[in-house]
Amino acid sequence: MDIVKVLHEFEADCQIYDPWANPKEVSENYNVETISDYSLLKGKFDAIILAVSHTEFITLNYDDLKKINNR
Repeated sequence: MDIVKVLHEFEADCQIYDPWANPKEVSENYNVETISDYSLLKGKFDAIILAVSHTEFITLNYDDLKKINNR
Protein backbone atom coordinates (compact mmCIF):
# COMPACT_ATOMS: atom_id res chain seq x y z
CA MET A 1 0.00 0.00 0.00
CA ASP A 2 3.01 2.30 0.43
CA ILE A 3 3.53 2.29 -3.34
CA VAL A 4 -0.11 3.19 -3.96
CA LYS A 5 0.07 5.99 -1.39
CA VAL A 6 3.11 7.55 -3.06
CA LEU A 7 1.56 7.23 -6.52
CA HIS A 8 -1.60 8.96 -5.26
CA GLU A 9 0.55 11.77 -3.84
CA PHE A 10 1.70 12.37 -7.42
CA GLU A 11 -1.95 12.22 -8.56
CA ALA A 12 -1.38 8.99 -10.50
CA ASP A 13 -4.48 7.05 -11.49
CA CYS A 14 -3.98 3.54 -10.12
CA GLN A 15 -5.79 0.28 -10.62
CA ILE A 16 -4.89 -2.43 -8.16
CA TYR A 17 -5.21 -6.06 -9.19
CA ASP A 18 -4.70 -8.57 -6.40
CA PRO A 19 -6.33 -11.99 -6.73
CA TRP A 20 -5.62 -12.78 -3.07
CA ALA A 21 -6.90 -9.58 -1.45
CA ASN A 22 -10.48 -9.31 -0.27
CA PRO A 23 -11.77 -6.14 -2.00
CA LYS A 24 -14.10 -5.29 0.90
CA GLU A 25 -11.34 -5.59 3.51
CA VAL A 26 -8.89 -3.55 1.42
CA SER A 27 -11.50 -0.84 0.92
CA GLU A 28 -12.34 -0.71 4.63
CA ASN A 29 -8.71 -0.78 5.82
CA TYR A 30 -6.96 1.32 3.16
CA ASN A 31 -9.76 3.25 1.42
CA VAL A 32 -8.75 1.98 -2.04
CA GLU A 33 -10.49 -0.31 -4.49
CA THR A 34 -8.95 -3.51 -5.78
CA ILE A 35 -9.79 -5.67 -8.76
CA SER A 36 -9.76 -9.43 -8.32
CA ASP A 37 -9.99 -10.27 -12.06
CA TYR A 38 -7.42 -8.59 -14.29
CA SER A 39 -9.77 -8.70 -17.27
CA LEU A 40 -11.70 -5.91 -15.49
CA LEU A 41 -8.77 -3.49 -15.75
CA LYS A 42 -9.64 -0.52 -17.93
CA GLY A 43 -7.78 2.12 -19.90
CA LYS A 44 -4.21 2.57 -20.97
CA PHE A 45 -1.28 2.05 -18.64
CA ASP A 46 1.95 3.99 -18.40
CA ALA A 47 3.38 1.35 -16.10
CA ILE A 48 2.61 -1.98 -14.51
CA ILE A 49 4.15 -2.59 -11.11
CA LEU A 50 4.42 -6.12 -9.74
CA ALA A 51 4.95 -5.68 -6.02
CA VAL A 52 4.11 -9.13 -4.67
CA SER A 53 5.22 -12.62 -5.63
CA HIS A 54 1.86 -14.33 -5.99
CA THR A 55 1.96 -17.41 -8.20
CA GLU A 56 -0.69 -15.80 -10.41
CA PHE A 57 1.79 -13.10 -11.40
CA ILE A 58 4.42 -15.63 -12.40
CA THR A 59 1.97 -17.37 -14.70
CA LEU A 60 0.14 -14.19 -15.81
CA ASN A 61 -0.35 -13.85 -19.55
CA TYR A 62 1.34 -10.51 -20.25
CA ASP A 63 0.09 -10.54 -23.83
CA ASP A 64 -3.43 -10.36 -22.39
CA LEU A 65 -2.41 -7.32 -20.33
CA LYS A 66 -1.10 -5.66 -23.48
CA LYS A 67 -4.46 -6.29 -25.18
CA ILE A 68 -6.29 -4.69 -22.24
CA ASN A 69 -3.94 -1.71 -22.51
CA ASN A 70 -4.83 -1.26 -26.20
CA ARG A 71 -8.64 -1.25 -25.80
